[in-house]
Amino acid sequence: MRNSRGWSNPLPLSDSARPMQFVWGFRVASRPEVGKGHIQRARALAEAFRERVAYFFDPQGDAPDAALVGSGAMIEAEPAPGRCDRLLGALAQGRIQGAVFDGYDFSEGAIEACMARGPCVRIDDFGTVRRASLVVNPTIGVDDGIYGCVGVRALCGAEYALLHSDYATENARVRSGSRSDRSRRLLVSFGARDSRNHSAAVLDAVRQLDTKVEITVVLGAHAPHRREIEAACSALSEARLVVEPPDMIALYREADLAVGAGGVSLLERMCCGLPSLVVALEANQRGNIEGAVKLGAAVMIEESTARAPQRLAAVISASLADHRAHARIRAAGLTIVDGQGANRVAAAMRAMAV
Repeated sequence: MRNSRGWSNPLPLSDSARPMQFVWGFRVASRPEVGKGHIQRARALAEAFRERVAYFFDPQGDAPDAALVGSGAMIEAEPAPGRCDRLLGALAQGRIQGAVFDGYDFSEGAIEACMARGPCVRIDDFGTVRRASLVVNPTIGVDDGIYGCVGVRALCGAEYALLHSDYATENARVRSGSRSDRSRRLLVSFGARDSRNHSAAVLDAVRQLDTKVEITVVLGAHAPHRREIEAACSALSEARLVVEPPDMIALYREADLAVGAGGVSLLERMCCGLPSLVVALEANQRGNIEGAVKLGAAVMIEESTARAPQRLAAVISASLADHRAHARIRAAGLTIVDGQGANRVAAAMRAMAV
């Protein structure tokens, strides 16, 4: 349900309502062009508390889904992207005790105002945060030394990757079992929007393979190139498009290799033991990719290769056939990302709550 600010608040904070105490308020960058990675991380962390929380989203993002609305969380739309008026108001009213920020557009003034009233946690992908009660940087291979010079307490590295608890369960299942060597199932996942349409480039590459490959492309409902990808998948006998899948773990489980982005979805694939060919779509993903490659948990493809169908086809074909490499990459990923990161961060945050 939408209004002039974007979507309505299903659980309003009105003066006439009985005040409710929320331990943490999550201010999340959620406008369509930034994708859903920030939302996924915030939800994973919030769910690790097993308590009611508050979400403060951008005004023109997608409406909260049924699962989020049904969780009992307070949900508010801020007046504009990057603004934190409603979150700061809730802090001033004592309805939340602290705040978590996940996004790159929030002003230092808002951070300072938050810290004046309660603990402030910031999720950081660049190592640039200088003011916070606690910083969480889940980039693979990063350690807390990058924040030592400014005296900020930090939880760094993939052990703090913020994934839903289902990923920990899947990680344990995969590590305790065996996997047969297959080479036919390819998953393509460049984020909900895939604004640069890398999915189309992969489909072009698959057409040039000598062997048949089953290919699944994942997109969000509002991806700008969705119709083009639907048509391309229809033209390939063993291709399908899955829009807004409710269960990504099931798709990871049935695939043999993924080609995709290097943000939250890379961490998910590693946790599930799915080898990946990864393209750095944004600057905030490059550190994650380079860390995974250094530890033998992924293979990076440069943008120029990802845009050249013949070269990309050669990379995909070689990777699908290299079962030994699959086993090494799978084992590294399963060890590096165990799916317990949200629980570790939630435990640290509980100790901060007043």
